[in-house]
Amino acid sequence: MIRKFYEAAGAGNNWSALLFSEEGDLLFSTRRHSTADNRALMELIAGRDTNGYFITRKSIVNQMYIGVLGVRVVVTGQVEDVFQTVRRREMMLIAAIIVLLIVLSVIYYYLASTIAKRILRLARHMRTIRDDNLKVMFNRQDNQDEIGFLTSTYNAMIQRMDELINNVHRAEILNKEAEYKVLQAQIKPHFLYNTLETIRMLAEANNDKEVADISYWFGRLMRYSLSSQKDDTVLRSEIETVMFYLNIHKMRVGDRLDYQFEIGVQADKIQCPRFMLQPLIENCVIHGLSVIRPVQLKLLVEEIDGYIRIVIADNGAGITMHKLQGIQTLLTRGLDAKAIQSDEGGLGLYNVSERIKAFYGGESRLEIESERGKGTTLTLFLLKKAVSVT
Repeated sequence: MIRKFYEAAGAGNNWSALLFSEEGDLLFSTRRHSTADNRALMELIAGRDTNGYFITRKSIVNQMYIGVLGVRVVVTGQVEDVFQTVRRREMMLIAAIIVLLIVLSVIYYYLASTIAKRILRLARHMRTIRDDNLKVMFNRQDNQDEIGFLTSTYNAMIQRMDELINNVHRAEILNKEAEYKVLQAQIKPHFLYNTLETIRMLAEANNDKEVADISYWFGRLMRYSLSSQKDDTVLRSEIETVMFYLNIHKMRVGDRLDYQFEIGVQADKIQCPRFMLQPLIENCVIHGLSVIRPVQLKLLVEEIDGYIRIVIADNGAGITMHKLQGIQTLLTRGLDAKAIQSDEGGLGLYNVSERIKAFYGGESRLEIESERGKGTTLTLFLLKKAVSVT
């Protein structure tokens, strides 16, 4: 009965249970122990509390004194047996971690190798790109990740390059044909207009709006420059010519150039000399684009105090004080123009000033204001009674 009680209390396997009397005599044991072992165990228990447990280097002893029966119940076992389960669980945990690391390493290697192969394939395709080999790279429809997006963008770029190169080749062919025909026609103006119009039509047929627009603008500039034998025109034609000129420059420099027109008069009713505005606009564009920041150019036409006032302003590099004073003196006093002929823009301003004085007479004039680093403002004052078309 006592043996079954001990077994129910856990005194099995590697654990043993003992029953001692008050005098230290062994009354019962689930295992056979030598007298020396029993004596050593009692010596350990004698110095301890009557209840509770204690641990030595090798053993764990749990004891309880039952005063009614006058006996001491002792259950003892080895320390290593207690931690055997913990060690087993540690080994299982370590094994699970190792297996998990291996699985994650295999997954990582698979993903990395897949990505690396796709990138290397894209790099190899880039190395094979030439003017005569602009084939797109195959890209699966299910590749919707970043590399797939990069490949799709790359293919779109290749297609655009192929289209542009074809357009350039076609344009080169057209240019060579145009040069040959221009030589045959002794550079007749109407043949040049027709050639530019042909380029524009071909560009529109190929949905190349940029080439079509620039061909149209350049054709209008050439027609304005070569077709008329008169020295005068109307202000509306001058403004349109300036607009075509700025459109071409904006196509070249993009967002670095922005312009705004404010026309407060009936421009088709105002006479003016040909190329009155274009040299001034060209001066603003050339000097304005010398700065890194975007250049804003404004053309304002209004009636004020008996004059047609035309203001051309930009926020470009501006003019140094010394050069500005020289140009202002030249415009107001009419000094020797050779004094500033080496300075960019001064001689062109002088020519425009002299032309409007001769054309309009009176107090018609060109004024200039500028500040280094902030921009330049050119103002034309045209005598109102001399500008109307009869």
